[in-house]
Amino acid sequence: MTREIKHELIDGEVYAMSGTSKSHDLISGNLYPRVGNHLEGSPCIPFGSNIKIRVKDDFYCPDMMAKSRGASRTSNSSNPVSDF
Repeated sequence: MTREIKHELIDGEVYAMSGTSKSHDLISGNLYPRVGNHLEGSPCIPFGSNIKIRVKDDFYCPDMMAKSRGASRTSNSSNPVSDF
């Protein structure tokens, strides 16, 4: 089994992200639908950990973020509303 290693780019340096634990996955899995339900009827939608956030020249991998529905639907977000 091959695991994808995620990376963040901060100040020109590439950092490998550490793996997750069962507890981390359980928390993320329970939090995602609750955030989605909370955002229902708002102009925002939740995204999971497969979307990166771009801030100027840096790229981050949050566990979750909320983004405006009208924003670009590319795999890299440069205008998150909130990240977790």
